Amino acid sequence: MFTRCPNCRCQQRLTVEQLRVSRAIVSCRRCALKFDALELLSDTATVDTGFPHDTEVLPWELPRRSPYWRPALLVGIVALLMQVVYFEGRDLSQHDRLRPGLEQLCRHLGCQLPAYKNLDGWLLQGALTPSPNRSYLVTAAISNHATFAQPYPNIKLTLLNYSGSPFAHRIFYPHEYAVGTVAASPLIEAGATVTIQLNIAATKNHIGGYTFDILN
Repeated sequence: MFTRCPNCRCQQRLTVEQLRVSRAIVSCRRCALKFDALELLSDTATVDTGFPHDTEVLPWELPRRSPYWRPALLVGIVALLMQVVYFEGRDLSQHDRLRPGLEQLCRHLGCQLPAYKNLDGWLLQGALTPSPNRSYLVTAAISNHATFAQPYPNIKLTLLNYSGSPFAHRIFYPHEYAVGTVAASPLIEAGATVTIQLNIAATKNHIGGYTFDILN
């Protein structure tokens, strides 16, 4: 005698003794389901049709994909990119390798990247010399060795006494040391050098030395 598992549809051969001992409750050898063998008992074996999921799926049983999933995916990607630009855009725009691609993207989108600023890309050589009118003449050459053009930087002049301790400092802003130049072109191109001259009033303390620093 044969019985069939109602779950996986596999067949199992049984004897009368097995049915008597188990009281017709058998366990499927394939899926371990316990079932009443008498309900599906037959004298002959039939062809195994396999698991239920192996049967043919009817057209109306096929899973349907929403027609809006592609637009929704596109909107999600755009929203993610906007968040990245909003929170990390300034840092990403300062990256030498990423900036060319971002500039090209902005040309298509009509946006503008933050100004490129790289303190390590500046080289400043300056001198402080006395003037006949009891003032000092500040002469400096600013070179941009960065990969991209940069806005004119702020320059900090620190005056030192003879022991090397600072006793005065001043920050020169672009609109102070390069009035006409900044108005015409606010950027120093990559590889370019700009020379500036400034007059500062004489100090009460004797100047033993000085330092120049670039600030953004």
